[in-house]
Formats: sequence, C-alpha cells, structure tokens
Amino acid sequence: MVVRLRSRVSATVVVLLLASCSNAKGSGAAAGFATPAAVATAIGCTDFSAGSGKMSSNGDGSCTYNSENVDITTFTDTGQRNQYVSIGKKTGCAVAKGLGLSHFYMVEGPNWIAQPDSHTTQAALATKLGGKSLTIDC
Repeated sequence: MVVRLRSRVSATVVVLLLASCSNAKGSGAAAGFATPAAVATAIGCTDFSAGSGKMSSNGDGSCTYNSENVDITTFTDTGQRNQYVSIGKKTGCAVAKGLGLSHFYMVEGPNWIAQPDSHTTQAALATKLGGKSLTIDC
C-alpha cells in the first residue's frame, strides 16, 4: 500500500513539476544522460516506458528496478533540473501530505532526476548512477 501511495506521489509530482518547468530556458548543452531511456539502461531496468513528453523538454518515463517503480526525468541543463527540485519541495509535499506521506525520495544527476519509492532503492541508484540522494521531508 505504501509503495502504491509513493508511486502515486511520484507520478503526481512529476506531472506538476514538469508542467511548471517545461518553459524553463537553459544555457549550454545537456550533460549527463541524454534521455530517460539512457538512465533506465544505466540503472538496469528491463521495462522502460516513455512518458508523454510533456513533462520536460528532454523527456520522462518510468521503469522497474528490483520490483520498485522509478520515475525518471531528464532536463536540458542543470538550471532546469534545479527548478524542478525547488518546485518539488513545495508542490510535491502538498501531494505527499494529502496521501499521508511525510517525505519522498530523489536521486539527482547533472541533468536528470530518478524518483524511487524507497530509501533503499534511492541509495542503490545513487551508487549505480553516481548521483546525489535527496530526501524531501514534508
């Protein structure tokens, strides 16, 4: 039940945040992974599913890693990613609280975010991808 609620929070956060970020202007070339599918491949997911493409100018999608949903978003630059994280702290927490959750997890790279459902997967992904773990407390 908690995993389903966290997946719902993650999906809702992705929709709300990326809609807010989609018009962000960046400077410079994309760094890190070029696409969400590339992040999924690096994670070791076998079932990547592309999102609507409305969430980010660079792409979004999800996959399963160790039986857990991971939402992935890539951005054109670090500035766009930072805006996503900043908005997520506000909007994502409102959604999380509405679902009875006190926090959610992210792993951040130069131009991407991976959002797993658990701290254990967050730690594994941070190690695998060389990313920074962010736990958003609400």
